[in-house]
Amino acid sequence: MKSIAILAAFLHVLPTMAHAQNAAPASPSATSRAIDAELWSVVSATVVRADIKAMAATYHPDAVVVSGKGTFPIRSQIATWGAGMVAAQKRRERATVEFRFSERRDDTTTAFEIGIFKYTVTDSAGTSVSQYVPLEALLVQWHGKWRTLMERQLPAVTVAEWDRLPH
Repeated sequence: MKSIAILAAFLHVLPTMAHAQNAAPASPSATSRAIDAELWSVVSATVVRADIKAMAATYHPDAVVVSGKGTFPIRSQIATWGAGMVAAQKRRERATVEFRFSERRDDTTTAFEIGIFKYTVTDSAGTSVSQYVPLEALLVQWHGKWRTLMERQLPAVTVAEWDRLPH
C-alpha cells in the first residue's frame, strides 16, 4: 500500500518535472552575469594565455579542488595545472575552455553552480580534441571579487550532454 502511495505521488509530480526540464532557461540573474564577467571569462582567458598566476587569482586562497583522485588544496592543484601548461607550450599546443551551466543558485555574496566545461586542446598540426567535464562550484565574494572556494570535477561526458545545456 505504501508503494502505491509513493507511485501516485510521483505520477502527480511527473508532469511538472517534465515541463520544468523542457521549459526555456531563465535569463541569468545580475549576480550570474557578474560571476561570468569576474570569474568564468577570466578563467577562459587565463587558459588561452596559459597564465597560471592569473588563473590562481580566480580562486580563494583556501579553495579546494575535488576530483575522482581525491581532494586537493588549490595551491597544489595550481602547481599541477601550471606544469601541464608549461609542457603544453613546449609541445606548441593551445587550449581553450568554455562554460555552460544547468543550475545557478546565487545571492550577492555566495553562489553554487552546476554545469559542464568544454576543454579543447589544439596541437601544432591544428588538430583539436575536446573534453566535456561536469563541474560543480561553490563561489564566494572575497575582497569584492567572485572567487571559487570549491571546485568539483566529475568524469567526462559526451558532447550531446554539453549540447543540451543553455548557451
